[in-house]
Amino acid sequence: MSAPGSVRWFASHETRLAWRDWSWLMTRGGRRRGHAAAFGFLAFVLFLHGLAYVFLSRSTGLTGSGDARELVVIACMLALAFSAMLSQAMESVTRAFYARGDLELILTSPAATARLFAVRICAITATILSMSLVFAAPFINMQAWLGGARWLCAYAVVVALSMLAVAVAILIVGALFAVIGARRTRSISQIVAAVIGAAFAIGLQFAAIVSF
Repeated sequence: MSAPGSVRWFASHETRLAWRDWSWLMTRGGRRRGHAAAFGFLAFVLFLHGLAYVFLSRSTGLTGSGDARELVVIACMLALAFSAMLSQAMESVTRAFYARGDLELILTSPAATARLFAVRICAITATILSMSLVFAAPFINMQAWLGGARWLCAYAVVVALSMLAVAVAILIVGALFAVIGARRTRSISQIVAAVIGAAFAIGLQFAAIVSF
């Protein structure tokens, strides 16, 4: 049994809360809804794999040759993916620190706040990484199938981008916290996250226009 206030104790507590919230969101307290949610998630993943195969099998932009055009395409794709990760990371950081209304209690408690914040940051990183992999993994898998196993290295890129997005989001939220205070940080950070998300949507539309 871990000692109260330790990193393991905080991690166990955060895991229980996250599992409770996620299970209630998916099942609403019923087993049948849980089975339906699992089946729906599996069907969604299979659909994304099929969509990725259709898209990548008709595309000749990523051949693995490493020329300038291919590098530009990959860089643009990574920039769009990072903007989406950053938007979600800022929203997750704000929600993790403010949604439960326990920020004042944490800052005034005798427990080491650095440990709790470290655990929450790790949880946010895992969440962003999981959400990113749900959409990125089908395309990585299909590209590896069509273009070779070397494309599986993209998983390491997704992990690195997720960690970088969370780090940048924490820096932005921390800077806002220091400049405008805790009360206004919540609203401003959500606005910034929405602006970044809008930039991601505009970038997708721009990429679609250029491709056509």
